[in-house]
Amino acid sequence: MKNGFGFLGIIILAAVIASAALGGGLYWSETKKQQSFFETGADAMKRAEELKQAIESRQREIYGGSTSMNSDVDISSWKTYRNEKYGFEVGYPPDWKAAELADDEKLTEFRLALLPLSSPPPQSAVLSISIMDTQQANVVFQQGRKVTTVQIANIDARRVSISNTGFENIFKIIFSPKTLPAGKSFVISGAEKYDQAISKILETFEFIE
Repeated sequence: MKNGFGFLGIIILAAVIASAALGGGLYWSETKKQQSFFETGADAMKRAEELKQAIESRQREIYGGSTSMNSDVDISSWKTYRNEKYGFEVGYPPDWKAAELADDEKLTEFRLALLPLSSPPPQSAVLSISIMDTQQANVVFQQGRKVTTVQIANIDARRVSISNTGFENIFKIIFSPKTLPAGKSFVISGAEKYDQAISKILETFEFIE
C-alpha cells in the first residue's frame, strides 16, 4: 500500500508540476501577447502623431504667409479685386492671388477664390466669394450651427459654422444687398482656422456703383 501510494503520489506530483509549467507557459505567452499589443498600439499612436504633425507642417507650407495677420497690418500695399458686374471690390495681400472659377455643378452663378500664391489650385481656396440663388443659399445655411450676425460693408449678414468630418471646419456668411438682382445672395466661405486673416480681408469688402 505504501509503495502504491508513493507511486500514485509521484504521478500526482508530476501532474501538478506539468500543470504549473503549462499554466506558467500560457501566462508568459499571454503576457507577451499583451505586451506586444500595447507596444503595437503605442507605435501606431506615435505614427499617427507623426502623420498629424506632417500634415500640419504641409498646411503651414501651403497656407503660410499672410494667413495670420495682426490687427494693425498695413493694407496700403494690398491688391484690389474689382467686379463691375456684381458691384463689389475686395482687397487682398500682395502674396495672395484672386481667381474666378467656373462652377461645373451650376450651384453658383459666380465664384471668386482668394488664396496665398503658394497654395494649390484655387479649388482649395482659403476664402471664396460666390453669387447664388437665395433659396439655394438658405439650404446651405441650414446645414450649419452656431448662427451669428456680422457686418459686411455695413450690411447685416448671417454667419454659420459648418463641421466637416475629417476636414477642417468652415464658415459661411450670407447676405443679400440691393446691388444684386432679386433672388440672389452673396455667399462667403472660409476656413475657420484662418479666421483672423479672412476677417481682415473682409474689412476691405465694399460695394461699388
